[in-house]
Amino acid sequence: MNFYLIADIGGTNARYALVNCETLEFAFEKKYLCNDYAEFHESLDHYIKDLSTQDNIDFKTSVKKACIAIAAPVEEDFVQMSNYDWGFSISKMKSYFEFEELRVVNDFLAVAASVPYFLEQIEKGQSLDSFGLLKIGGAESKRGSAISVMGPGTGLGMSYLVDIDGDYRAFATEASDASIAVHTQRQFDIVKKIQELDPDIFHVNIESLVSGLGLERMYEALKAIDGVDNDIKEAPDIVEAALNETCPLAVEALDHFCALLGSSAGNHALTLNATGGVFIAGGIIPRFADYFLKSSFHESFKSKGRKDRPYYYKFMESIPIYLMTHPNPGFLGLRELVKKL
Repeated sequence: MNFYLIADIGGTNARYALVNCETLEFAFEKKYLCNDYAEFHESLDHYIKDLSTQDNIDFKTSVKKACIAIAAPVEEDFVQMSNYDWGFSISKMKSYFEFEELRVVNDFLAVAASVPYFLEQIEKGQSLDSFGLLKIGGAESKRGSAISVMGPGTGLGMSYLVDIDGDYRAFATEASDASIAVHTQRQFDIVKKIQELDPDIFHVNIESLVSGLGLERMYEALKAIDGVDNDIKEAPDIVEAALNETCPLAVEALDHFCALLGSSAGNHALTLNATGGVFIAGGIIPRFADYFLKSSFHESFKSKGRKDRPYYYKFMESIPIYLMTHPNPGFLGLRELVKKL
C-alpha cells in the first residue's frame, strides 16, 4: 500500500499523517511537541520510527511523495521558521528522506488550500457544523471572487485564494508583518508599553498582538500599565482567566485581541476585495469560540469608512465570514496539494 506524507509544522506542534494514494483517506495521524527536538528532521525521524514499531509501516518503500506546511516564508531552498528555531534545506531534506517529490509551503497556504473543500460542502447544502464551520455573518460567498484566510496560532497566518478559470489557487502572504492599526487610546498605550518592555520591537506588526504570543505580550503590557503583578503569563492561562472572569485584565486583553483581529481581518478583506469570503482559522480561537462570537470581532471588522458615508460599513457587512472549527484544516489543504505532485 502506498501513501503520501503530509506534515503541518507550527511554532508549538509538529503534526504528521499519511494519505492513502488510492482512497485519499488519512491514516496514522500523530502529533509531537517541537520543543522535544533540536531540529525538524529529528521529529520526522521519530514519526517514521513510530510508523515502523507501532504501525508496521515501511516508510521508505511506502512513501515517495511528501508535502510539508511550515510556519515560515518559503521563497528559497533554505527555510527558516518565523517563531521557532528550526530551519532546513528543502533539497537536503528531500535527499535525506529519499523522497521522489517534496513540496514545502507556508502553513497558511495549506490552510487556504482547504477552503475549496469547505465551499464544496456549502454548495451541497450540508450543515456547516457537520464539516467544521461556523458562520459569523455576511451574505453568500460570490463565486469567482477573492477569499481571505487568516488565523492566530503561536503566530499569525494570512493567505488568500483567487479563482483562476474555475479553479481556486492558494497564495501565501507575509501580511502579518504589516503594521498594526490601533483604534483607542488604551490600545495605543499597549503598543507603547510593548516597545518599552522590549526595545527590539521597533515595529509593532499585526502578529505582535494578534497571535498566541501577541496575547501574552498584550497582557504583560496591561499588567505593567496598571501596576498588576500575578503569575498568569501563557496564552492558555490568559484565556482561561478571561473565560472564568477571574482576572479583569485577562478579559480586557482577550477583548482587545478579538477587536484587533476583526479590524485586521477587515483590512485584509478590503485589500483583496474578498467578497468570496473570509475564513478564520488557527489554533487559538476554537478554545473560546462562544466568547469570540459574542465579542466585538465582527463590529471591528465592519467598522470602515465614515458615519456620514456608510457605504464601506455596508460593504463589509455583506462579506461572508466563517470560523473554521475543523480540528486540522491544514491537513485538508495538504491533501489537495500532495495529490498534485
